[in-house]
Amino acid sequence: MACDNVPTAEEIAILKQDAGTINEVVTSTSELTAPASDGNQKLTLKGVESKYIMSAINGGVWAVGIDFTAYNQYMIYNGVAYKPKSATVLPYTSEATPNVANVEPFSDINSGNIGQYTQGKNLLINGNLSTTIINQRVFGGGQPANGVYGFDRWKGEGGVNIEQVIENTDVINDSFVLSWVGVGSATVNGVAVSNGAPFTLNTSGNFSVIITTGATFIQLERGAGSTAFESIDFGTELARCQRYYEKSYSYPTAPGTYPTAVGRIEVKVTSTEFVQWGVYVSYKATKRAGPTITTYSPTTGASGQIRIGTNDVASSIANFGDGGFFGKAAAPVSETVNNDVNYHWTAEAEL
Repeated sequence: MACDNVPTAEEIAILKQDAGTINEVVTSTSELTAPASDGNQKLTLKGVESKYIMSAINGGVWAVGIDFTAYNQYMIYNGVAYKPKSATVLPYTSEATPNVANVEPFSDINSGNIGQYTQGKNLLINGNLSTTIINQRVFGGGQPANGVYGFDRWKGEGGVNIEQVIENTDVINDSFVLSWVGVGSATVNGVAVSNGAPFTLNTSGNFSVIITTGATFIQLERGAGSTAFESIDFGTELARCQRYYEKSYSYPTAPGTYPTAVGRIEVKVTSTEFVQWGVYVSYKATKRAGPTITTYSPTTGASGQIRIGTNDVASSIANFGDGGFFGKAAAPVSETVNNDVNYHWTAEAEL
């Protein structure tokens, strides 16, 4: 029997040593392994993380007196991220400004480009207002009345502006940039901001963006510089808008239009004891909060009504919440069986 493929004792020892090295790479809390069979130390997963995965300290904001304790740590100064040089002895305490003898800039991430790598970077919904406009209310354009919504998520303000209130439950104290196409001015949380210029937003609740009517490609993003406008497909943007407003009518049909059959809630009543009618409606999108429900007669367009046979009857809304509502109405005395009962509706949970 040939023994050419049987490993020698030396080869077995090398295999054992390298297997131990592989185990160290995966499990060790040190950044380097013990010397492998080639005499060299290898980076462990911990070492790879420390060397290549960058981590912000002090919230990523440069300040004096902050200790760098690892070479993968950084702080941002004037929009540029700085990390310790490989020759810098750690811990290294930051000075008032970056000392290039001890720290160096790197291009992986900085306050000016971080938004480019973040999905959903634009905090505004329906900010395009040009090539893609979500317009469920079928607003005709121009200046909306004060406090009245035109294009989705935007309401009139001050006769020359539009306003969007942004839903927020986080504590924010960060650098932001508001950018847009067109002339005019803007405020964020009541403070005037310049187009494309960074500012600090400090808030712990909902806040608003007010901008001159006619602005397009409006984008509010974290960072120290504006980035390319984030294009979102129509279906996704519509679903985002429907968290705040939704209707039963087909998309191009304005609420209150009549006669309109498409999209209406409809039931054929055949009972001989028809006294009251009702049905539960589920929304396409979960609402921000329990919305204001308005029903419409499909035959006359009258609001607050449900159509029963040949009569409009006042609707009653019950059990409404962020997922749906129960719409009902009492039958008029003059109605008989075998009648259609139907209505359209809108649900508004705007801020």
